Amino acid sequence: MFKVKSKTIKAPPRFGWLSEEIQKEFSMNDKVNINFNYYKDQNVAQGGNFQINTDSPVPLDKSENYKLGKETMEALNKYVKEKNVLVVGSTNGAVIARACLHAKANSVTILEYNPIVVTDKVKKIKSITYEDIDNIEKFEVACSFSTYEHSGLGRYGDTIDPNGDIKSMSILKTMLIDDGYLILMVPLGKGGKPAPDDFKGEDEILWNAHRAYGEIRWPMLIEGWEIVFWCEQKGKWNQYIWVLRNIN
Repeated sequence: MFKVKSKTIKAPPRFGWLSEEIQKEFSMNDKVNINFNYYKDQNVAQGGNFQINTDSPVPLDKSENYKLGKETMEALNKYVKEKNVLVVGSTNGAVIARACLHAKANSVTILEYNPIVVTDKVKKIKSITYEDIDNIEKFEVACSFSTYEHSGLGRYGDTIDPNGDIKSMSILKTMLIDDGYLILMVPLGKGGKPAPDDFKGEDEILWNAHRAYGEIRWPMLIEGWEIVFWCEQKGKWNQYIWVLRNIN
């Protein structure tokens, strides 16, 4: 489906290598728990150079490479039909893009930091980088599955940034039309309870694997978004799916 071209990037930093000031920013002055689950995925590259060779539709609950539950596919079926869709992240982006086409999206664009090669036979999937975002029409729907919780942790060779997740979500808002939808999947922290009016859970960073959202950082992540729908995602990962509406 896609392949990664060889590219050597320096290993991601361990948490103890960061300055005390940066550590405090990540922990939000000790309000966010810091634990450790270190990966060297910089050459897998969440911004790596992928080649997409097919746009044949496939549902997520049937995908061999990135199998998710029927709840996720139901959300896609409801919100992406006949829409021009943005998919954030290419590590799983090709599978998500094909799932959107299975749900009758008109077209899918994958957003990444580095270019993605799309072969000539692929007609309904294209790619852009962050350098292109000022020169494109806004999208009606976006999908981000297991992407933003990694932003700023350096695992995939990205820049270390305590607020990389929040900054990335802010950029996405500018790429969607007013009242456009985001289908979002991120993990919750311990004790996580996603009820919109009573969100519970501990905030945590498992350095450098991912963030897990709790009652402190979750409201920061979705500032400027309205929760339309949520449900537990019961496939390969025990995460939650949210449908958010872009509001000003």
